[in-house]
Amino acid sequence: MPTWDLDQLRKAAPDQIAVEFGIDLAFEAGAVITKSQAGCHLKVTVSWNGDGAARRQTTAERS
Repeated sequence: MPTWDLDQLRKAAPDQIAVEFGIDLAFEAGAVITKSQAGCHLKVTVSWNGDGAARRQTTAERS
């Protein structure tokens, strides 16, 4: 994530941030490895509970 994305995320003041990172590897083998594949994914979930507007105002006042 670029720095500006992290700054915007901090300003939004979410209650929870979850990051999921996965790597997928696949190989077909015989006498020698004949085929391989690799892939990956990154999933970021951001959630707010309750009234986020009031919390953002409080956070802005502290800044």
